[in-house]
Amino acid sequence: MNFVPRSGNTNNKIGIGNGRSKVITVVNEYLADYDTDSIFVKPDTAKDIQEFFRPLNPYSLPEEMFKIEKDDNDKSLDNVMFYGISAKRYCLYDKDNGNITIRKYSTHGLGHLLNINGEDVRKAILTGNFSQFNDKIAVSQITISKPSILNRFKRMNANKPFNKKIKPFNFMLIGPEKNDVIPCLPFDKDINGIQYKQFIDYKSDTTFSMKKA
Repeated sequence: MNFVPRSGNTNNKIGIGNGRSKVITVVNEYLADYDTDSIFVKPDTAKDIQEFFRPLNPYSLPEEMFKIEKDDNDKSLDNVMFYGISAKRYCLYDKDNGNITIRKYSTHGLGHLLNINGEDVRKAILTGNFSQFNDKIAVSQITISKPSILNRFKRMNANKPFNKKIKPFNFMLIGPEKNDVIPCLPFDKDINGIQYKQFIDYKSDTTFSMKKA
């Protein structure tokens, strides 16, 4: 189990809790967020939690049941800032003279989007500046995993040689629903200008051709 200490004063009192995704409760204490295997607390509270659970160590070695989380550079994430929408949607960062450095972040809720950098998204949330996403297109990659999805491309596959046809378990691209239409089209690594390409409505099998304004 891992946790991230957060700076500040503490009132050391630890209790065991229950409920959905709730493993530990820190009473009368700063608790940023928690999940089934992690908790965000102050540094000195972190030491108390480690000591509290030390008797449960089943190993012959002096291992901590709760370890301090580390960033990608193997540096301990202690005394960092926390911003979280939920236990799985968060970022840990440093702030120095108004400059924000993201130390670690989750991509939960973002991983399905192509051409989107999770670190940039978290920093934009912190600064309130989303200008870099003005020209971004929300596109996801999914697998053609059943006949009903493959049939959507029957017209596109018509009169094409076998090696050019869209086949089962190929990837496809899909966009968000708008005006009761869900655009989908064959997979392409280059999604530049994708909003102007011919696509099929995932729900109705209707083909659309878009033109530049």
